Amino acid sequence: NGIFDLSIEYGPDGIGWMAYSRVSIPKHVSTHLAKSTDQGASWHYVGVVNQSHAQTVHIGGKTFEGVWRYETPSLVYDPWDVPEKRWKLYSERYYVLPPFKKNNTLHGEGWIEYKTARSPEGPWSGPVCLFGQKKHNCKIQPNSLHPSLSRNMYYNEIGTLAYNGVLYMSLDASPTASGLGEWEKRAVVLFSSLDHGNSWRYNGVLTDYRDASSFGYFALTGTSLVEHNSKPYLLV
Repeated sequence: NGIFDLSIEYGPDGIGWMAYSRVSIPKHVSTHLAKSTDQGASWHYVGVVNQSHAQTVHIGGKTFEGVWRYETPSLVYDPWDVPEKRWKLYSERYYVLPPFKKNNTLHGEGWIEYKTARSPEGPWSGPVCLFGQKKHNCKIQPNSLHPSLSRNMYYNEIGTLAYNGVLYMSLDASPTASGLGEWEKRAVVLFSSLDHGNSWRYNGVLTDYRDASSFGYFALTGTSLVEHNSKPYLLV
């Protein structure tokens, strides 16, 4: 149990907002929101944006009794969008089966979704399936954007940044359903949108196995895109 996957964004009024994963072992992972009015010295709970919940689903002719989880949220302020959509919250939604262990997750049957709001305090819009399979009515099938993405099983660990009128998103692209193994094919990839997240294009690889192995690791993950002194940076 605990708090994970922190994503912090400051608005033009200087108020800080933190989206994070609230984990309730063994089943649930929800997206919660906190607020700071003193530059991060203290934080105050605001509410739940994505509530993890049980649901019966039908996949491939089979019926499953499991739980929807929401992980790795990324909160971004897009000052160039219309006011009611300037705040955007992206998260990975995926399904997990009893006994709710890592090897019982159906990441491939999940997707990257988002909500928008005028203020993080809400109200938030309904969820929109952004990156995922066509059968889930997702707006974009990321594997179709470039041949090098065609064998990826799922995407998570979202990072977002609004920079010079462009919205950027980094994603950990996993070639296996478990997220483990085939490390030489693992990569963090970059997408961008010129229309506030309505359509996206593929920009290329940010880090891959060669970068990770040079530091003695199998993979670099958990990325954040940030701006400092008017320059964009990738944190891993």
